[in-house]
Amino acid sequence: MSKKHTKLNGATAFTIIASIVFLLVAPVTSDANNECRPDQIQLQNQAAIPFGGQTVLGQMFVPSVPGNQVCSVKVLISKNFAGAKNLTLHVVRPNFTELDAATIAGADIPMGNSVQVFNFGCNGAALVGMPFYGLKLESKDSQLGAYSWKGINGNVYNRPGEGDKGWRNLNGGAGNWTRLAAGAWDFAFEIYLCN
Repeated sequence: MSKKHTKLNGATAFTIIASIVFLLVAPVTSDANNECRPDQIQLQNQAAIPFGGQTVLGQMFVPSVPGNQVCSVKVLISKNFAGAKNLTLHVVRPNFTELDAATIAGADIPMGNSVQVFNFGCNGAALVGMPFYGLKLESKDSQLGAYSWKGINGNVYNRPGEGDKGWRNLNGGAGNWTRLAAGAWDFAFEIYLCN
């Protein structure tokens, strides 16, 4: 292997490590400046699933203490095209109906790998009455592959039932969702709940 490849691999490893460190240490508060506490975390990643346009991705999760609202969510993504449009993250029920949503302007997202923080402001519906919930990530005005969501195969975020699966939908979120890697795929995320 040449020195150029060694330096490139070292730079890539540094970028991934820096992203994970940011996920762990960046403080989180709501828009109302309420303190938020970390609840669900899955930071491992080895690959990425592309999305954009009609292709939408989802990750189920089980809150440790039901009854609170989502304060913010961090996701590890890659912006693959300079012209990629807005990125929207929805907090959803198990049937993918919406509880809350937050959007980040495409122009504010740098090219390549980054951690994006979606702030929900502690004003959405509380996580009550369901055994698990989901995150739905989309960029409907972008082309397919404009973004990728990092994650890992192997069911590292292991929760009961359907509460730990990564999903993909090819119809803009309508109709059937397909489990990724036969239900063993997990996206990289960090969920903060309101106090």
